Amino acid sequence: METHGRSLDILEKKRTVDLLNQALGADDEVRFVLQNGNGWAVVALADRVVIARFGMAAGSTFGGRLSQFRYEDILNVNQNTALVSAVIELHTPAHQGNAVGDFWSGFGSSGTSKSPFEADNAFPCSKANLKEWGPYLEELSGYIRQARTPARSSSVPNDGIGDQLTKVADLHTQGLLSDDEFRAAKAKLLGS
Repeated sequence: METHGRSLDILEKKRTVDLLNQALGADDEVRFVLQNGNGWAVVALADRVVIARFGMAAGSTFGGRLSQFRYEDILNVNQNTALVSAVIELHTPAHQGNAVGDFWSGFGSSGTSKSPFEADNAFPCSKANLKEWGPYLEELSGYIRQARTPARSSSVPNDGIGDQLTKVADLHTQGLLSDDEFRAAKAKLLGS
């Protein structure tokens, strides 16, 4: 079984493909696909990541679970490991992670499952998968950083104080600013 690739063609389970077809549009660009031993998948697209899983282990006996997270909403990617098992966890404002930080302890005192198989923001895999997928997880972290970095507005000039002083001096030299206006503009730029 292929565990990673750059297209949905690596997916071996029809149920996973059917679930993903519900989430993906014709214009969606697949950047990479990770597939665990259950045939479940993490799919990185141009604008979001999709987790698809199905069956009893996913808490969805006759159906599937499909979770989508936009890159700008993901705070970080956490990796938890046990002896041979691992889980990739996407932290978002709505999914801050497990209160005790241990998915492997079963059920919480409230009776709700903390299982990585059922958590919307978690993707269980083997420890070997996690090691093999390292470059893809770094790529995913790069997409998240890029989406969370605020873009500079092109309408706001990015001039330094020196450039602004030069412009004010040029306006004064051209006679467009009086001596008083020039001194006031210069004082404002220098914070005096």
